[in-house]
Amino acid sequence: MKKNIYLIFSLLLLSCNSKNSQTDHDYVETLEKKNKALEAEVAELKGKSSNSKSYFFIGSTVDDVIAVMGEPDSYMVTAEEARRLYYGLSSVYIYQGKVIAYENLENNLKVRVKK
Repeated sequence: MKKNIYLIFSLLLLSCNSKNSQTDHDYVETLEKKNKALEAEVAELKGKSSNSKSYFFIGSTVDDVIAVMGEPDSYMVTAEEARRLYYGLSSVYIYQGKVIAYENLENNLKVRVKK
């Protein structure tokens, strides 16, 4: 009799575990779908924001450069109102808060010539 009770109890536990396992699996699948949807939304939002500031130009402000390129790897103050922003081996020359020149040695600067 004890063996039968033990057997029934074991079967109940196994059936409960398999239901929980399926429920957990469904929950994880739902979370993965939500995560993919959020990733797609973030990518779309990044695409929209990057279109407004895709490049900087001669005459752009230092804030424009940072919006396009991100924070520089380093910078150097070269005169009272002048500094040089470094992005790898490339650099952007700033005077009085505006871009006056650049050296795109690594071809990594997102810069265009204005028409």
